[in-house]
Amino acid sequence: MRARGASNEAVRFVQKEQVWVLEFKEFGSIDLLLVETFRANTNQFYALVNGSPKVVYAEGYELTPADKKRSDVRALLARSPDAFVIAQSEFTRHESVNGGSRFVFTDFLAVCRACERLAAVELAYDFDATGSFKGVKLLKVKTLQK
Repeated sequence: MRARGASNEAVRFVQKEQVWVLEFKEFGSIDLLLVETFRANTNQFYALVNGSPKVVYAEGYELTPADKKRSDVRALLARSPDAFVIAQSEFTRHESVNGGSRFVFTDFLAVCRACERLAAVELAYDFDATGSFKGVKLLKVKTLQK
């Protein structure tokens, strides 16, 4: 990682979290790591590194009150009120947005991590041109079952 330009903070993150890097992709000021560790439900997860803060985990999104007002989310929650984003993200794409970076991940809504997936959701992790993390937001929802 050091040879490819990873910051000291990114290297310390890997050591501290006791993870090993499966993929390291450079995207300019922000880089993407796919790491593996020992956990109860998911052993692999993504981290966005070298921005501010130095590490942003691309997992653990909770539907916001604004998300729950969307008609597509309301329809899913009407059928399955206990549904949540299950933190099994898949990296979809990187985009340049207003001089910054957007990392888009697909995750899933279900009532448990081992249950049938109800919908795929696209989540955008946005960074400005200086590499500062601006937040994460729900972009799309696609129902997977009737």
